[in-house]
Amino acid sequence: MGTMTWDDTVSFFVSGAQYLRQIAPPEMTILQGAELCMPGAGNDYLLYGITEEFLRAHPGIDRITNLITLHNLLSANGILLIEAHPFRNGMAIMDPTWVDGVEVYNGAKNHNSRNEVAEFWADHYSLIKTSGTDYHDPCHTPDAGILTEEKITSVSQLVRILKSGEYDLIRE
Repeated sequence: MGTMTWDDTVSFFVSGAQYLRQIAPPEMTILQGAELCMPGAGNDYLLYGITEEFLRAHPGIDRITNLITLHNLLSANGILLIEAHPFRNGMAIMDPTWVDGVEVYNGAKNHNSRNEVAEFWADHYSLIKTSGTDYHDPCHTPDAGILTEEKITSVSQLVRILKSGEYDLIRE
């Protein structure tokens, strides 16, 4: 982010979730997450379980260029690495050994994410499945996510539930 220090970058990054926590109704839990595109690659990765403390302790995580290195760092810290829309045009299909899961439903209406292929891939390799809106405009209507029996109140709980498979996907 230009001339910003790493601490400034992290502060800017987490400010969105912090703001949402201030304005959200009490029954809504806002969790920090991240989407990362490694330099030199076109793929997007969703990081579930990431915290501000982790980011501050790992300056330069946004400059890691090797998927195995990224996966090992995240895995050692209890963070899931999910490949977003892996079958959209322009994406490189990655070795499933180095991701924890794939987004099997991507709600972006302006892209063909080939959700059915992603679901087949996740089933074939026993990967975690996620569902995301991929909406970047306030006028978009959310139509994706997960349904759980228990209310999720922390990133560690989210990771545990995703690993357990005890949830249903929301898709349109």
